[in-house]
Amino acid sequence: MPMQSNQTVYNILGLIFLTSIYLRCGEAGIQFDISKEFQVDSNFFIDIPTPEDEGVDTEDPLYEEVLAELREFDPPEQTKVIEYRLSDVPAFSDVLDDLGNGTDAVVIDGISLEILNIGDAEEVGLDEASLTIAMDNMDVVIESGLEDQLENLPKALLDISNTDLGNISTQLLKSENLSVTVRFDLNEVPTNFQDVDFDIKVYFDVTLKVREEL
Repeated sequence: MPMQSNQTVYNILGLIFLTSIYLRCGEAGIQFDISKEFQVDSNFFIDIPTPEDEGVDTEDPLYEEVLAELREFDPPEQTKVIEYRLSDVPAFSDVLDDLGNGTDAVVIDGISLEILNIGDAEEVGLDEASLTIAMDNMDVVIESGLEDQLENLPKALLDISNTDLGNISTQLLKSENLSVTVRFDLNEVPTNFQDVDFDIKVYFDVTLKVREEL
């Protein structure tokens, strides 16, 4: 009889233990992280005027004068707006309804930039190359990493402060997308008056905290 009594106690304790585990999981669910880097591409084409565009050929007496004026041409600033959307990322699209409740449910771990397909003749002077992320309050401006010349840039992590990364993460959590204005401002033209045509890739490295109910 004492053995049966002990076994009953063990069964009851085991049932209580399993029930407590079930309740804790039911309250909190299962939380896990999904991290994914996703790139957004864009092309820049900057039209450079030539003497021929001005109706002047090499036989024209005004050719050298026009040529000198065109060499002083300051190309207008070029901008492109790219959009990063969580729903565009295949790894994220099915879990957006299950994001955790915390302010860290969406975290931007970093943003990288790559510039490519710039020929030698297109490596011209540069006044500015930057990315501006639209925010509800104050926009965040990020330098591209280029100094004073347009050139190919291998994929590189942009220098963004932890404070700005946190603010951008908050913006992405609220709206589930980011609007980024990419800006290039040249200050000279190629010596051969070649049009400037190049590509950029912006990489967003993002982690989602997902919570699934049991």
